[in-house]
Amino acid sequence: MGVVLKLQLAIHDYIQGMPAVMGNIMYMQIPDYIDALVTDEEVATEAKAFFAQTQK
Repeated sequence: MGVVLKLQLAIHDYIQGMPAVMGNIMYMQIPDYIDALVTDEEVATEAKAFFAQTQK
């Protein structure tokens, strides 16, 4: 949960003043960001599963 929250907050801060579509594009990339940034396979799997739950 912490990995996903940190990414979502970073994206929120980054897109301030940008068109709303930029946020949607960046949120779609969160699983790729997790793969790139998290070296522990178990943590990455849990983070991607948690993110998928938040998108329902």
